[in-house]
Amino acid sequence: FTPRSVLDTQYELGSDIMMILDDLVALPAEQKRIDLSIKRTIKWAKEAIDYHKFMQSKGVGLQQNIFGIVQGGTDYEARKFCAEALNQMPFDGLAIGGLSVGESNEAMYDTVEAVMPFMDELRPRYLMGVGTPEDLVENVERGVDMFDCVMPTRNARNGTLFTSFGKINIKSAKFINDHAPIDPACQCYTCK
Repeated sequence: FTPRSVLDTQYELGSDIMMILDDLVALPAEQKRIDLSIKRTIKWAKEAIDYHKFMQSKGVGLQQNIFGIVQGGTDYEARKFCAEALNQMPFDGLAIGGLSVGESNEAMYDTVEAVMPFMDELRPRYLMGVGTPEDLVENVERGVDMFDCVMPTRNARNGTLFTSFGKINIKSAKFINDHAPIDPACQCYTCK
């Protein structure tokens, strides 16, 4: 992968929101590795945004948005440095990457809260790979606008449903002849 090849693939796919190539660090990580990650991510971000502007000048990607990705583990100074650098580039939105990769929920929440003052509030702010109902609520409260996560579809594929009274597994034998609404408190088509 290169900053250009990643965008070329997304141009071909017609992605509404294109994500740049970044250097994700598994947590916990040594400071040396975090520093390398943010330097590499910023370098690739500059290459990606320059390439995107060049491609737009040729009529490619005019309707596609491009987001930079803030890295830095749970390190406050690294996140601040990366966010401030990406804010100087003309991205359509900014993502917070590298969380929900092994740290505690509290560390994730603290990191999101710490980085938000350094993320341009006039652009969408997106938290990558986070999707539990609790995490959505907690991070919207901290200023996050957008999320993505495989968790809801993975759970649904395996029969797990989120209801107002908690999770249930619809594949459980006790539901085989149960024709009651999934969640009586919800009025959506599926729950009815």
